[in-house]
Amino acid sequence: MKFWEKGNIGTNLYYRNTQDVIQRWREFKDDGTSFAQPLNLASSVNYGGEFLFAYTANSWMRLDGNVNFFRNTISGTYRNTDLSADSYSWFSRIGTRFSFWKNADVQLRFNYRAPVRIPQGWRKDQYIIDIAFNKDFFNNNMSFTIAARDLLNSRRQNIEIGGEGYDFYERSEQQWRRAPVIATLSYRLNSAKKKSGRNDGEGFENSSEI
Repeated sequence: MKFWEKGNIGTNLYYRNTQDVIQRWREFKDDGTSFAQPLNLASSVNYGGEFLFAYTANSWMRLDGNVNFFRNTISGTYRNTDLSADSYSWFSRIGTRFSFWKNADVQLRFNYRAPVRIPQGWRKDQYIIDIAFNKDFFNNNMSFTIAARDLLNSRRQNIEIGGEGYDFYERSEQQWRRAPVIATLSYRLNSAKKKSGRNDGEGFENSSEI
């Protein structure tokens, strides 16, 4: 990590080896139908590097985010079918906080995940935009937050399997449905909210990356 008066940067290197990884296996039958099921049939190795940054432009604007580049390898077989997958990919998050009023701020967050290889096909890219407004009252003991998650209704998981080298092709799309706008009101009985001085994604849900 390297720190300056108005910001910081940092890097992380990682390696992860996972056994009995659950993968979805889809089998196509002669009558044109297919059957899918999750199976513990693979091992996975992920390694890569992450770059993080934070920058306070002035008293009312702050930026932070990260970019993660990695290699994902999957090894496994099922019914004499090779389910190996090997690809390089990346994902990124960029957030900003605007503090235009006293004890109030607006947050924007953009997430992007590039395509990655999976057994039998590809998981396509995905992007999500969130926005939230937060206001503190009563010496920071009470907070009101209103957040719009997935502002552009783009949180979809697109998967393509088959194609070249296979005798089938299928494309599927899954979309998460939830309330587009969520409002919360919280009151702290024993201690006021502590300002961390960073964009910690308050008002947003955390999401797993790899």
